[in-house]
Amino acid sequence: MPPTTPEAPRPFAEPVEVLAAIDGTLADPAIAPGIRRLLEQARQALVHAGEHAMAAQRRYQALFDAVPDPVSIIGWDGIVLDVNRAGLNAYRRSRSEIVGKPIHVLNPDLPRDHLGPVWEALSRGDTYVVDVTNMRADGTRFPVEVHSATFEQDGRKLIVAVARDLSGRRDAETRHRELMETIDKGILVRDATGQVIHANAAAMRLFGIEVGQPIEEMLSEAHWLVVDEHGHALSNDERPAARALRLGQQVESTVLGFYHRQDRRLLWLSVTAVPQFEPGTDRVQQVLSLFSDVTALKRDSALFDRAQALARIGGWEWDSGRNLLYLTGEALRISRCRCRATWHRGPARFPRARGRALPARRIGARHPRRAWHQPRSAGHAQ
Repeated sequence: MPPTTPEAPRPFAEPVEVLAAIDGTLADPAIAPGIRRLLEQARQALVHAGEHAMAAQRRYQALFDAVPDPVSIIGWDGIVLDVNRAGLNAYRRSRSEIVGKPIHVLNPDLPRDHLGPVWEALSRGDTYVVDVTNMRADGTRFPVEVHSATFEQDGRKLIVAVARDLSGRRDAETRHRELMETIDKGILVRDATGQVIHANAAAMRLFGIEVGQPIEEMLSEAHWLVVDEHGHALSNDERPAARALRLGQQVESTVLGFYHRQDRRLLWLSVTAVPQFEPGTDRVQQVLSLFSDVTALKRDSALFDRAQALARIGGWEWDSGRNLLYLTGEALRISRCRCRATWHRGPARFPRARGRALPARRIGARHPRRAWHQPRSAGHAQ
């Protein structure tokens, strides 16, 4: 036989074409029985394989469309190959307006070399994350955080990009900043190292800090002496923000005195420290300290104590809801109740009230002018 030129290999036929060819061959009555059985088995296997492929395709499409965020399958050259239902709804476009088009149809502001850092990160096996602004069909823009990863399909590299809409988060951050700036309480935000990273307008006014001045320096011990209610100086580690950062627990309202060394002025502030944690961890990311000016209340309290001590007038108030009796320091002296500076749990007797002994459960004088007396039973006192 003379040599013949080999034909170029034909591309793979579609399963439908293969099934049609097998059916045509099986229709020939002259085909050998062995070949017929082999073709029938091949036809059955091909049908089953097609059914499995269709089921897998349906599962893929169901999972693809079940993701609530816009997901795009992008070729290595930047052409969009597929997009899920959430993406169609977010971009307000049909599939034909996106699939087969460059990624610029969704983000026209991307630079020409935007795929360079994406290829570099994905080639290292990393995930590429970037904040961009995507565009809807009507031209409106919305911020997104895009996470890109790579995978292979049919021997070629593809990119799967998940876009997280940040519109709600940005609105919440804006409202949070506006609230912090308009609230009448001073707010200081410290990072995990204890450094002040933000102070709202009320805190700036409270501590006398001008715009442009270094906040951390203006709040340092060189300018402020911090004391507790009894006048004892507190170190940085003893203050509410440091305790909340160290313990990971909220420190409730604590009254502290802030004495400005240069101006010689004393502020009494009620401080609450609230830790905020990193997502998914137990590590404190930052601490919010809220300050309320209680200088006037503290001054009035001190003046009341002084006036009461000078006037030697005793007073009491009955709280029927909690069944507690409030006695001033002079009332305790008049009633001859000997109370120490801490809670007094020993025996104490009161003069008769309305013809019977006034029973007591506990009497305290934590503050020189305050004591609490709670009845337990009539006829005796504890």
